[in-house]
Amino acid sequence: MFDFALQGFDADWYLEAGKQLAESGALLRWCPLRPFGAALYVSIPFRLGLPPEFLIVMNYALMALSILLAGLAMNALFHTDQRRWPFVGWLVAIPPHLVFITGVARTALMDAPAACLALSGIWLLILGFTGKKFWMYALAGFAFGLAVILRAFYLYPVIIIAVLFVAMLFVRNLHHYRSFKAYRREVLGGMLFVLLAATPILFQFSLTHHFTGTWSFIDNTKIQYWSNVHLTSTWAGYDTLVPAGGLPYDASACFKKPGGGL
Repeated sequence: MFDFALQGFDADWYLEAGKQLAESGALLRWCPLRPFGAALYVSIPFRLGLPPEFLIVMNYALMALSILLAGLAMNALFHTDQRRWPFVGWLVAIPPHLVFITGVARTALMDAPAACLALSGIWLLILGFTGKKFWMYALAGFAFGLAVILRAFYLYPVIIIAVLFVAMLFVRNLHHYRSFKAYRREVLGGMLFVLLAATPILFQFSLTHHFTGTWSFIDNTKIQYWSNVHLTSTWAGYDTLVPAGGLPYDASACFKKPGGGL
């Protein structure tokens, strides 16, 4: 079995949240600072009676899925001759995944699975757009929605992608506007894309509203607090603090093995 790499201290929160969620038997857990999908994803090994390091296997599986879809998308986008160059798409897709994702996939953080799901959504959109396969739009929307509920960072990028995608569908089918049958499958695919992307996101909004009374993706008070820490303090940057402002810790507290080992 794989071992966790050195990782940010946030990883302990994910592991503890996943363990508590699995032991409680509940389906999900609301957190004021992170989407509900994070604890749900980390709870999977605990629910299956497997060691927490199984998360690394799950992360690598999502990375392999992204590589597979990326190779197919590259071949489709550049019209690669499959008889002469059958593997060129994957030769292009593999190195960036290995360089940018392999390392963080060996942590309990949500960076790797969320990134792989977001990338898979992009590849599925390309495959759907180049092959006019509307059901791939639906899968892309589902992948984007899952990425957002794993890591809030993807909320606004996914909204932007959805707007651009709907606009591209409209422009591409503008000359068919008098014949609904000519583009009804793409219209249906676009609707499914928006629906499947929006459903988990709206559910997260509803959870936050239930616990805080405000319509926000995560707790606004937490957003304001951490924005102040990271953006306005002269001593603080993104996830980096030097001793000041009552929140001192040294570098050894940032990167460690789960459970406290350096």
